[in-house]
Amino acid sequence: MRSICIFMFLFLFSLAGFAQKAERKHIRQGNSLYEEEKFTEAEIEYRKSLEVDRQSPEGIFNLGNSLFKQEKPKEAIEQYQQITGTEKDSMRLSAAWHNIGNSFMQAQDFGKAIEAYKQALIHNYKDDQTRYNLAKEIVLTYDFKCYTAGRVFT
Repeated sequence: MRSICIFMFLFLFSLAGFAQKAERKHIRQGNSLYEEEKFTEAEIEYRKSLEVDRQSPEGIFNLGNSLFKQEKPKEAIEQYQQITGTEKDSMRLSAAWHNIGNSFMQAQDFGKAIEAYKQALIHNYKDDQTRYNLAKEIVLTYDFKCYTAGRVFT
């Protein structure tokens, strides 16, 4: 009986290692396709990696990036928001919020983009790109409101 338990433990342990290798393989393939700007094919590989491990932060984040590059901001936001709900690392949280801001910008939802950039800066106040994007959005939103209110500044 004891040998059966040991055998089952080793068998399950080896399956976990196999699954991890499969997930990494799909992520690497997706990354190669992403670098070649084959974003649809990269999306497929990232989805395959998530079939192996649904909670893979790298798979989720990279899938969001490939969706963003395909100009699918709503789908990209869904992926990045998964990360914000589970991730503990401040740098990854900041990157996810930054990309949520970029996706809202792409969807022309400027108010939500501003809020996302603020969240990114909460997690990494040193991020100059996020600070730049936030300032740019604030100016664009202010200019848009002034323009639609009939006030034009030169």
